[in-house]
Amino acid sequence: MPTEIRGDSFLAAPIRASLPGSLPIENLPQTDNAVLVAGFDDLRRVGGHAILMEHGCGQSYRGDPDNRAAAGNPAYAGGDGRHGVLAFLCPNGYAAGPNRETYPDALTVVIGSPRLAHLQTIPAAPAASERPVVAFGFHWPVMLAPESGTGWSHWVAALAKLAASGRYEILGHGHPRAWSDLKAAYTDMGIEPVREFDEVLARAHVYCCDNSSTLFEFAAVRGPVVVLDWPACRPEIEHGLRFWDAADVGPRIIEPAGLSAAVGAALATVPWPGAEERLARVFPAVADPAAAAVAAILEAVGRPRVPRRNVASFPRTTPAPI
Repeated sequence: MPTEIRGDSFLAAPIRASLPGSLPIENLPQTDNAVLVAGFDDLRRVGGHAILMEHGCGQSYRGDPDNRAAAGNPAYAGGDGRHGVLAFLCPNGYAAGPNRETYPDALTVVIGSPRLAHLQTIPAAPAASERPVVAFGFHWPVMLAPESGTGWSHWVAALAKLAASGRYEILGHGHPRAWSDLKAAYTDMGIEPVREFDEVLARAHVYCCDNSSTLFEFAAVRGPVVVLDWPACRPEIEHGLRFWDAADVGPRIIEPAGLSAAVGAALATVPWPGAEERLARVFPAVADPAAAAVAAILEAVGRPRVPRRNVASFPRTTPAPI
């Protein structure tokens, strides 16, 4: 960012510890200056006058016509209560479309994934000499829609059985909001918990995941993934991306008995047939996503200001225990 418009960084404590010079997010002021945020809670903190970067792959849950709460949730692209946003910085057209449709006065730009550019710099694990390293990742149990939850309870017995077999070295990862419960469960099962996804990328040969942007990130950077469905996922409801037009970036299974075979198939078949085309929907080709983000920010701050309106007052969702 040009130094003349670069401001302070306000971060939560766990992240702030690794980025000296940042300030507590609790001190984030109400301001007439533009603020770059990457989530609805922070948008609400600044009163809606912000540039909003959609985090992850921009997954949303808009495919069920009977679930207005999911389609309108402000945490997701095109959701209610995002009035006053100057610009939406989106990883792909899937996220850009609902924002552009719902908020035509705001600038909406597809910038790709600056995070993916960072992940591609992480060296891969050496080829497995004996036991391949298999990492598992699980979403947090937010019941906005059946598909927005987690497949943990469906897969935990199969995970324990695979770990006990000794065939693979197993790592356990998961969504930050579920991490405390997941870490305890992994530890009880004798599985090494790994909080940081960078470490998963550095150590794992295959990644098994129910619902997370990390599923697509691992597929894009490393290749071998296993896509874990669970019974609550409705094949007739098309939310897009993970559910379902980009889901098949590796073997996609719902029967726990097939887990070990799916891991073997993912390791043996790289690239997975059709994965490249599906990943292009998630991470479209952008030469320099960080530069695209900066260009969009500069354009946004030079535009006439979008009138402030009330930001939707949605309570924070507290995850249920896994």
